[in-house]
Amino acid sequence: MTRIGAFGFLLALLAGLATPPAAAAVKDAEAAMTSGRYAEAVQILTPLVASGDRDAETLMGGLRLSGLGVDKDLGAARDLFTAAAQKGQPFAQYNLAIMHHYGDAGGVDLAAARRWYTLAAEGGMPQAMSQAALLMVEGQGGPKDPDKARFWAERAANAGDPMAMNIVGVLIANGQGGPADLLQGYVWLLLADRSGFKPAQESLEILKHRLTTEERTKAEQAADAWRPTAQAPDRR
Repeated sequence: MTRIGAFGFLLALLAGLATPPAAAAVKDAEAAMTSGRYAEAVQILTPLVASGDRDAETLMGGLRLSGLGVDKDLGAARDLFTAAAQKGQPFAQYNLAIMHHYGDAGGVDLAAARRWYTLAAEGGMPQAMSQAALLMVEGQGGPKDPDKARFWAERAANAGDPMAMNIVGVLIANGQGGPADLLQGYVWLLLADRSGFKPAQESLEILKHRLTTEERTKAEQAADAWRPTAQAPDRR
């Protein structure tokens, strides 16, 4: 599994989440960041962070994490993400989960990572759903939970997340967290592979020998016709 570039992902998706009266200022800061005017963004965000605005804390956390417009400080980034995450900011929750997952600023804490990934997943983030599902499948940061893993992986897969497609394919093929369905598992693995998730290739090779030529053709047709579905956030 490769680590997701948290800051770039955050900046691309945070637009529109700020709440009045800070919304306009947050958008100005985001525009400055997009244009590479990081010092200006820091100047805009600083008073908003001081006032406890969760979206400003999240953006400033990203700047601290990357050392853009301000000194790089993983501890400060973690504290900013924590403050925003505790206020229910899903992108902060996701970034905080990544920091706990990979040991940034304080060591690896898989239980915390799993908790924050799950909260971000409840906030509607497919990438967080995939990461939460993976930890649940592997029993990291808590007990193995194939039922919840399949629930989150299916939601993320339906939203188009490649890693989740692979997880769902394996779970369905093995009958974990629900009934086994080799053909449907093959469909999800095909979609993961077509989306560039190379680890799916090994599972595909194994599974294809358990299907007939007709079944594989049917699965390929289903994969051709598949389209992602939007996922509405459950919480903000």
